[in-house]
Amino acid sequence: MNKWICVLLLSAVSTSAIGSSAVRLEAYPTPPWHATKSGSLSGPPVDVLECVFGALDRPFELIAAPWRRAQMDTKSGHADGFFSASREPDDETYSSLSAPIGLEKWYWVSAGSTHLFTDAFPDDLRIGAVNGSSQMVWLAQQGINISEQVSEQAQLRALLDSQRIDLYLASLEALTERNTEQLARQGVSLRFARYAPLRASFSRSFLAANPGFLEQFNSHLASCQ
Repeated sequence: MNKWICVLLLSAVSTSAIGSSAVRLEAYPTPPWHATKSGSLSGPPVDVLECVFGALDRPFELIAAPWRRAQMDTKSGHADGFFSASREPDDETYSSLSAPIGLEKWYWVSAGSTHLFTDAFPDDLRIGAVNGSSQMVWLAQQGINISEQVSEQAQLRALLDSQRIDLYLASLEALTERNTEQLARQGVSLRFARYAPLRASFSRSFLAANPGFLEQFNSHLASCQ
């Protein structure tokens, strides 16, 4: 998962629908997104998007894409936006956020509870992160030092087991598919870190070409969730 995270990349393609165009959506298939046997994506965010775009009477397709490319394509005008649980300062110069599409629950993960409840937590602890992930972006924004960067989350667990890191940050969905009992049986301890809202970042050029789209998109989110 090198420099890939849960991402939504949107680019318009032509369609016969009157007054609208189909929207192409791309997302990396990591929880809360899930890849199906047919190669499409499923999961709570997909259900919400299907509901919203159905209410907008606007077709869309959803495929996989890397986050960094999504940012660059959106910035250059080759795409209409991307989806992430973290936002970098530069994103604000070329895109506008939607209301939350979903909510990730992030936890600190450690091999035991000792590291999770020190007075200076998480200072002076060796922290791992997936390169380019939402968690890595957030840690950097908080000024928290990252000791090890890896390409896949499975590698973080391996570093934890080998005692090369003390803890890492991950969404509950990515950890256990909401099965905290399984974590306990594996000798892993958790400490709640934060709720991270999943949002779409639509490019300003796309929104200028589609006046009222963001307001209409947001207006349907509550009922679709």
